[in-house]
Amino acid sequence: TTNAILHGGGVTDFHVDVVGPDLRVCVSDRSDRLPVARTPLDGQGRYRGGGRGWPIVCRLARDVQVSDLPSGGKCISAVVSLS
Repeated sequence: TTNAILHGGGVTDFHVDVVGPDLRVCVSDRSDRLPVARTPLDGQGRYRGGGRGWPIVCRLARDVQVSDLPSGGKCISAVVSLS
């Protein structure tokens, strides 16, 4: 949810559901911009901090989906195995 606040204009919806052996987390925000992984270094090779959230989500989740919302913005859902 921090990325939705920092990069997505704020959280507009949040759901957590247990689906069988999995946990599904869905976060919606106001931005139409897709999440991207970025390098932790700036153009001059200096560490700029941050940039870990999306790669962590992609690494831990069994399934990740990004969908546009009819009213604008997007919903990101990630499924993580509980076992």
